[in-house]
Amino acid sequence: IGYLGMTLLLLVINSWYDYLGMKTFPAIRAEVIETLQSRLFSYPYPFFHRHLSGSIANKISDLSKGAITIITSCIDNFFSRSLLFLL
Repeated sequence: IGYLGMTLLLLVINSWYDYLGMKTFPAIRAEVIETLQSRLFSYPYPFFHRHLSGSIANKISDLSKGAITIITSCIDNFFSRSLLFLL
């Protein structure tokens, strides 16, 4: 019963984590992109001549993906170490 209960608990926790990820990660990405775009709009026009617009857009996209990667790796490391202490 102990192993079955632990398996079910891990299943519930992982499902909850995936659900929260589906709800929060798009909002975090949108917030990062919106913040960077609003900051980018304050730059003068010649800035866009020196730096290609496509390159700037790719950097914003990469940064938003990187933010999610950093958050998930921190949560996963904390989650795995927490489970280690529970077991």
